[in-house]
Amino acid sequence: MLGWFIKKYGAKKLLLASGDLVCTLSGAFLALYLTSPNGFSYYLSERTFLEKITIFLLGSLLIVPIFRYYQLYKHKYFLKIGEQVLLIVKGLLINSIAIILLIFIVKTQETLHESRSQVIIYFAASLITLIISRLFIFRPALSSKTVLGGNINRFLTRRAIAIGAGGLGKFFVESLSMKQHYHIDLVGFLDDDIARKNDVR
Repeated sequence: MLGWFIKKYGAKKLLLASGDLVCTLSGAFLALYLTSPNGFSYYLSERTFLEKITIFLLGSLLIVPIFRYYQLYKHKYFLKIGEQVLLIVKGLLINSIAIILLIFIVKTQETLHESRSQVIIYFAASLITLIISRLFIFRPALSSKTVLGGNINRFLTRRAIAIGAGGLGKFFVESLSMKQHYHIDLVGFLDDDIARKNDVR
């Protein structure tokens, strides 16, 4: 199963997704622990186990599809730090809204109790740990010259062929040269006009 996932999606995506899950689950644990009247045992002995813990567990798991939607496991992972932080905040806001909606769907007294504080702590703790893990741990490791024992270009770069060598094709070449963090290696063009054979280089 793990081998199939790595083959299909790549080791980098598995590593990042695992790190994101650890961050959000840690944020959920911290939020529940800090707001409970007598430690985490409160959730294990009360009915809230099936409510609060399940809600925050589901909410934490949602971070992977949300970050996948924002392409934070693809080329956008290598955006500038400010742009990536903005996408992390956006994704985490959607994630927190989903948790709030789950809390209001359940709507029992135990679930509503301290829910505002829990979501705020969850958001803050998850944001801090996600920024630390993605920008200060995984980013330098995955950007080093010997990531996972291989060359960074071979590990990250995807090859592409442009359809058409006209104005749009030239614009595509210029865009790729300006945005090298996309790690796309343009290997050629497909065009039915033979006269354009030597136009784009």
